[in-house]
Amino acid sequence: MEFKENYVGSLQQVKYFINYITNRDQYEGNLVFEGYNEANAEGDKVTKIFEVGPEVHEGWNYQEFEVGKYPNFRYYRFRGLGKASGPCRIHEVTLTGLEVIKDDNPTYQCTPTLVMKDSNPIPFPNKVTFDGSKTSLLTKIVPRYGSRLGGEEVTFTGTNFGTDKTKMKVTIDGYDCPVSAVTSTTIKCTTTKRVDMYVKGSLKIMYDGNGLVSTNDLLYTYVFKWSEGADTWGGELAPMDGESIYIKEGLNLLVDIDVSPKLKAVIVEGSLIFTPHLTNAAHERFFDAHYIFVRNGRMEMGTADFPYTSKLTMTMHSKIDDPYIPIYGNKCIGLRFATLDMHGV
Repeated sequence: MEFKENYVGSLQQVKYFINYITNRDQYEGNLVFEGYNEANAEGDKVTKIFEVGPEVHEGWNYQEFEVGKYPNFRYYRFRGLGKASGPCRIHEVTLTGLEVIKDDNPTYQCTPTLVMKDSNPIPFPNKVTFDGSKTSLLTKIVPRYGSRLGGEEVTFTGTNFGTDKTKMKVTIDGYDCPVSAVTSTTIKCTTTKRVDMYVKGSLKIMYDGNGLVSTNDLLYTYVFKWSEGADTWGGELAPMDGESIYIKEGLNLLVDIDVSPKLKAVIVEGSLIFTPHLTNAAHERFFDAHYIFVRNGRMEMGTADFPYTSKLTMTMHSKIDDPYIPIYGNKCIGLRFATLDMHGV
């Protein structure tokens, strides 16, 4: 992978797909991902970013990087070390990140250019200066989730926010979150009710005169809480034993009850999120189902950054002669182009 001259790729994630593995040794300890800044570089001019380990498996494999530790190179490659044959049999690679100017200085100047059709570019006489010390940056959101009914206070933490609350505007999923207090490092606002059920998550924080706050891909998520009864379940009772659930794309269902019914099928195209008890590490939730199938969606029981801090027991039910989901079987959690996060403390 090559980025244009004077730019580097700042990577957040490397994702690679392996269709079929006959011998894990051909990958484990024998395939490395590298970055470098000069074409055809070798030796000490090449940096090993990660080595494929014993966790490698068929399907999508992921390598994620922490904020502040993103690799920044013009060239990236997978390379086999020659310990076994076939380490480069990778069927698809996806790099996620940004193409950025190769410059680590906190300030940067560039000359704007006016480009008009069928005319030569016209440079402006004055330069534009980008200044890192004036850039507003979001680092934390508490809480991460809140009811789509609104009325919940959210605190955003970061740097260089500005101190005049009349100039601060926060928008979550396209809905205003009226600001109640602002300091240079915190913003507090109270959510409004989200009327639309199926909306892709978004967050925009704007300070008049300073522009948009860089959100670092952090989101506050409007959720339908299982415990909120008819408001979550379309005026109906919450699901009972033997019933199924379909979570449509754009909908986030938060499981905040202690014991679920024994569900038949749970189909997830939006998000199914399990939340821990906030203060009691010994608290335990129970979730029972025959099938869970996550398609282009997300199922979360704690993430690497926000692990599940209490207890959760999930039981999958079925007998050998029960119907099978093609390919995936029965008594299963099946994923297709989806994300499953399971992280405890």
